[in-house]
Amino acid sequence: MPKAHGLGKTHEPEMKVPVPNLLIVGSQKSGTTWLHNALGFSKQIFASQPKELNTMNQPNIESIFSSYIAHFPDQGPNVKYYLESTPHYFQLPFSGTDIARNIKTFLGHPKLLVLFRNPVERYESAYTHHIMKERLPYTPVISSFENSNKMLELGHYGRILAHWRSVFPDIRAYLYDQVKNDRFGLIEDIMSYLDIENDIRPELLEFRTNDKVIKAKKLGSIWNTMPKLDGALRLQLIEYYRPHVQELADMLQTDLSHWLSVDPA
Repeated sequence: MPKAHGLGKTHEPEMKVPVPNLLIVGSQKSGTTWLHNALGFSKQIFASQPKELNTMNQPNIESIFSSYIAHFPDQGPNVKYYLESTPHYFQLPFSGTDIARNIKTFLGHPKLLVLFRNPVERYESAYTHHIMKERLPYTPVISSFENSNKMLELGHYGRILAHWRSVFPDIRAYLYDQVKNDRFGLIEDIMSYLDIENDIRPELLEFRTNDKVIKAKKLGSIWNTMPKLDGALRLQLIEYYRPHVQELADMLQTDLSHWLSVDPA
């Protein structure tokens, strides 16, 4: 396996080009697009376009690594971080692929950010996403309790975080609640964690990406209504995720009991 290289070094030690030293690794359907775009407003952070490069989850990283780093042209000395955001990264090892260890092998020790969303809400959002991608048939009421496309297991946050912490003990965790309720405070905390001055003005953060309002407008002529969780399924999901929510709450030392409310947020 290749040696790990940090910012300013690529897979080939003699070359000096930027590689990502800041990654938003997950979770899926938890506000990663918003956070990627928000951090991109900083003059000190170069955010990749497209956002999701889906490289560290591939089995042939060595053969595509040069294409990967081509997304990060040198931006000069004022840029401190090169950001990539692929929410598909945040999962347990599968089929011989350990994404966390791939990142360590190829990128060294980048700063890692992860967002967590109420797993019941995340299930509803993921189900809707897969309908949009035509992986599942359209239904106005979601009543199916299933793990296709890993819809259930990607909400096992504590178990997944424990594995990632074993590789990156300083991975930084935030909540989707903060995206909804305290955007500027969230950005302030992240910039402090990155040890750079916050040059992102609060008014720049009032934008939406991938939310239900936007989706409803886009799909209004196709669907009669946006898919919503059936009440019985919501209760089933709350009970299913209860131990997983408590596990994450213990790990983050925060109260997440509101995630287990019967009424949707």
